[in-house]
Amino acid sequence: MATKRKAGSGTSILKVSMCLLSKRMNRLVISILFVVLYTSSCTHKQSHTENGKNTLVNQATHFDEIIFSTSECMIPCPMTNIIISADGLVVFKGQGNSAKIGLYSGKISKELYQQIEKNFEKANIDGIKNRYQTLLSDQRTVSTTFVKNGRIYKTVYDYGEIAPKSFQSSYEPLENLYKTLNLTKDPVPKLIPLFDEITTAKLKKGNMVFDLTQSETFLLTNYLRKGKLTINNFLPCFTLHFDYGAINPLYNVDTDGRFFKFLVKSKPVIIDIGFNFYDVNAKNWQWRKATKFD
Repeated sequence: MATKRKAGSGTSILKVSMCLLSKRMNRLVISILFVVLYTSSCTHKQSHTENGKNTLVNQATHFDEIIFSTSECMIPCPMTNIIISADGLVVFKGQGNSAKIGLYSGKISKELYQQIEKNFEKANIDGIKNRYQTLLSDQRTVSTTFVKNGRIYKTVYDYGEIAPKSFQSSYEPLENLYKTLNLTKDPVPKLIPLFDEITTAKLKKGNMVFDLTQSETFLLTNYLRKGKLTINNFLPCFTLHFDYGAINPLYNVDTDGRFFKFLVKSKPVIIDIGFNFYDVNAKNWQWRKATKFD
């Protein structure tokens, strides 16, 4: 004879099972929500303690180097070029009416570098244009280049100083920074002819030209200054044309982006900067058609 189950026992077991399942599902949903919220928080912000206070750091504002350059103008204006690195190293080159003429090196504190970064963070450099240009003639040009992860992250070209005031106030402390530092005079690199006179440069390929700003040119010449001599043969892809002053030609250099061939006392000298400057940075470059002035 079949054993009779007590009435309602099956229903009770089913209710218990459903209740346990419901609790497990609730715990699972809560766990998933926690992971999503935590991951989202970590993706956008990183929390750390500084001087006993909990602060938020925006990772996008950290740069390897910041390069700042000013041109001459009719007033006249001092021509300055300065590279400050995240490790505190400073390279400065003064030209024209600068209070210091020549090539110098020095160092700033980590705290000062972080403060300079914070100044640019407040100016929202990602939200401003790459180029500002007044219609007035004989104005000063200020160019600022930011290097991140070994490549040019952004350059802001400001002819006539009409960029947003928040950005101008961010770069103003860099203009006279060299006057406050203990700088050591460095020898001029002999393998780069007329190094002290170089201001801007352009890359030429066929009938196309890319203009480097003064700050980008100083960055490239600093790579060249630290480069190594090599006897490697290479296939030139571009001509690097250096300028001095505002529009005056200097000389041409054959290059593929990594190797640069100069003529020093009528003899070819090849400098290897260790990476391809073109390949690393050209993604966002805008080329133009050459004119008779190129």
